[in-house]
Amino acid sequence: MTALTSECVVAGRLAGPHGIRGDIRVELLVENTDLLLGEAWLQAGDRSPVRAEIASVRQHRGTPVVHLKGVEDRTAAAALRGMSILIPESRLPELDEDEFYIDDLTGLPVFLTDGSRIGTLDEAIDLGEQETWRILTDDGREILLPAVPEFVVSIHLEDGIVIRPPEGLLELYLKP
Repeated sequence: MTALTSECVVAGRLAGPHGIRGDIRVELLVENTDLLLGEAWLQAGDRSPVRAEIASVRQHRGTPVVHLKGVEDRTAAAALRGMSILIPESRLPELDEDEFYIDDLTGLPVFLTDGSRIGTLDEAIDLGEQETWRILTDDGREILLPAVPEFVVSIHLEDGIVIRPPEGLLELYLKP
């Protein structure tokens, strides 16, 4: 058994039961479902993670569905809803020079092309075909930005993220 280390990443969240045999739908945060297979940890909020073993992963109508060892009915699966799935960072594939994991970007400052600070990248939301970033302004307001090359100018882990949002987007979120 591998011990949990701080070098784990959130690979997905358990969305709820699927069927009556303990299968659970997953909101996937990694591209490859095979990364979920095997030893993992489940974490609810800021509680301590608990070890789990993901015995199988399959797709049902485009949604990943996992089966955890020891979870054999719908009631047990429902009790796990909302828990994060943590996997060892070592399972993740090597990235190209211009690629980043969202965990590395979360918390970075976000700036406009003129250098003015907008806020901090809070999370990435997977909307299927497109990832959307949730940026929290310094005064606590939320901005949702499609994370596409047209709007993301540059990413530097040391300096932050520079964006060029579409016309009117900031006004929509920031108007009094």
